[in-house]
Amino acid sequence: MTLNNQYLTEAAAKSEYTVEELQETAEKLEDAIQSRLHKHFKRCRLESGYNYWLLEDYGDSVWLAFNEFELQEEMRRADIEFDPGRLFTVASGYLQQFQSDDITLAVPGPVARSYEDPFFYPIRVRYPDGWDDGQQHTFNRFQELVWRFDLSPAEALDFWVVERMGQDAIDWSGKRGVQPEAVRKNVRQAREKVGNEYGASHERETLRVVRADEVPSGKPHDPDKDLFYVPTEVPDDEE
Repeated sequence: MTLNNQYLTEAAAKSEYTVEELQETAEKLEDAIQSRLHKHFKRCRLESGYNYWLLEDYGDSVWLAFNEFELQEEMRRADIEFDPGRLFTVASGYLQQFQSDDITLAVPGPVARSYEDPFFYPIRVRYPDGWDDGQQHTFNRFQELVWRFDLSPAEALDFWVVERMGQDAIDWSGKRGVQPEAVRKNVRQAREKVGNEYGASHERETLRVVRADEVPSGKPHDPDKDLFYVPTEVPDDEE
């Protein structure tokens, strides 16, 4: 839970709810928002419209802004039962915690005028399980492409997006602000480099996949290539 006990206790003292009740609601609210955090990121960082992704905090969490209706929608979409009064009391606790660092929210006029009540609560949410692992995996992959396979940054990016993520080269070129052929060229060049490399290991230290018809009959060792093959047939004495 990302609502500190100090502000949870203060919120309980000003309300009819116990600390335990507010703690339960705070945990449910975080679970609800966590379950849709990828969608919130896409909505705020990749699409047009108002951006409520506020601050990335301590490297393990993020502050998002919601009004009262949106907070209830987060709970409903996660199919979590809740008491509105407890939910808004928890939100007030988050607001106090947020403002304790001598900061607050500023809502642009166009956004404020689109709401009957443009009052937003900042809510801190930890990244869900796997978020950091995904970032580390992506970093490792790009490090491999640029460092071990000697791809240019542009080749690595276009190869990752088109080949690994299956995105359309034309759509991606529009987001990159380049011609589609530039993306296709980078992908072609990347394929050639990746196809002829063995990563950080020398070719003679790399296990590989071969077609079954390449395996010589008889002994599993090919002395000419100095390769040992896993047999594709069970020896008669082991049947």
